[in-house]
Amino acid sequence: MAADNNGKVYLESGSNTNSSAIGASAMYAQTGGTVYGLSGATTTSKDGGINAYASGATTGGTIDFNGTSIVTDAKGLTFMADGQGKINFSGATTGDIKSYGSVFLFGADNNSN
Repeated sequence: MAADNNGKVYLESGSNTNSSAIGASAMYAQTGGTVYGLSGATTTSKDGGINAYASGATTGGTIDFNGTSIVTDAKGLTFMADGQGKINFSGATTGDIKSYGSVFLFGADNNSN
């Protein structure tokens, strides 16, 4: 599911998203778009997939978790953000990180002093 150009997408109670392809994202937001993960929803990543990716060089997208269950299986990535992308937690959210799952990916810092 993706939100772009100030659009909004809601992952509602009982909904499930899965990402299991290298570089694929279950929840993606860019250019002012927002994806809301609501209470009772579940997102799962594995095998190179990403649960939540917020991106945008000048106007970033936002992923907002509010009661979502996040599952990261082997070789999955939980969160990724670049540029002006934001990951927010506006309510109680649970995470289940399995063996060999990763939580964060930090980009390189190009501001060497």
